Amino acid sequence: MRAFNATSTSGRYTGIGLTDDPAASLGQTVMSSPTVFNFFRPGFVPPSKAITDANKVVPELQIVTDISVAGYQNYIRSWVPIVATKDITQNYDQEKNLAMTPDTLMERLNLLLFAGTAPDTLKAQISGAMASRPIPGPAYPPGTAASQVPTTTPTNQAAIDAALLERVYIGVFLSMASPDYLIQK
Repeated sequence: MRAFNATSTSGRYTGIGLTDDPAASLGQTVMSSPTVFNFFRPGFVPPSKAITDANKVVPELQIVTDISVAGYQNYIRSWVPIVATKDITQNYDQEKNLAMTPDTLMERLNLLLFAGTAPDTLKAQISGAMASRPIPGPAYPPGTAASQVPTTTPTNQAAIDAALLERVYIGVFLSMASPDYLIQK
């Protein structure tokens, strides 16, 4: 919410609600952990030979399951778009202005969501996914000179704006779903 200047229409950010359903949200709700150790046992060791052999513990992996991974992605996917019926909305104006060039938009997302640390391969993958969403424009016969192509008309500007915003949604969602975003370093 901070990265995209989210605001609340009520001023109370009531749209977040409970987030403890692991299949549809985060699998935990703020201030609702069952023990002082949060949502997991501090000495948890997952069934992993490498972790056991290294005599390590990984308590946070106690709450990471196939269901919780999909639930997180479902939750994020429901929050990325601007939905007028939600109490909380994000402001993607700056990102939309960069969406015509996916690599430029990816550099902004890299700064906002990865603190500039996104690997080049991930940036290329996300940029490619954003570029796969075409921006609509009028069709002109082959060989039409650039001087003969009119500037964007108001009738298709709404479609262009929607496509640019979809590129932003794709970039934000894929960034937030990536391990490089999720793992704290």
